[in-house]
Amino acid sequence: MANKSSPKKPASKSARKPVKPKTTRVRRQTKKTQTTKMTEEKAAHRALDTMREQLKKLGDKLHEEKDVIPHLSDATREQLKKLGDKLHNASDKGVHVAKEVAKKIRLFANEATEITKRKIELHNLKKKRESLLLLMGEQLRNLYKAHQLTHIETKFTYDFKKLDELEETITEKEKAIEKTSSTLKALK
Repeated sequence: MANKSSPKKPASKSARKPVKPKTTRVRRQTKKTQTTKMTEEKAAHRALDTMREQLKKLGDKLHEEKDVIPHLSDATREQLKKLGDKLHNASDKGVHVAKEVAKKIRLFANEATEITKRKIELHNLKKKRESLLLLMGEQLRNLYKAHQLTHIETKFTYDFKKLDELEETITEKEKAIEKTSSTLKALK
């Protein structure tokens, strides 16, 4: 009897042959990409052809206009030249006015920004003052409840100085805002 041998199995996974991945999906994507590129190239060629036609038409118009210009009289040419000079002067004035307006707008914006910053600082200082007054009031109330109001001046000397400093700073900020506001009103 012949010795029937069963198919041999590899001893380990590393001994197996690698399996090739399917490439149909990649081929489909490549075909789609190629089709898209061809479509884009056709569109680009069409656009170039359209641009060439437009340039040719413009060239024809320019050639026709050159034929018309020599037939103009000297007086008409002089009038056209004066008109061109007037248009040039008007455009220069327009640019100058636009620059001046832009400069005023920039100054106005800077001043408005400065006023806003100062108002925010002023608001923060007033809030600080209110908080300090609230704290002092609470301490004063507690002293009153404890019947110890005999030495008020010595206990609150630092707080009163701090409050005076805040009020001076607030006054300075208000004056600065008023000064900037008057400058802003002058710009209008």
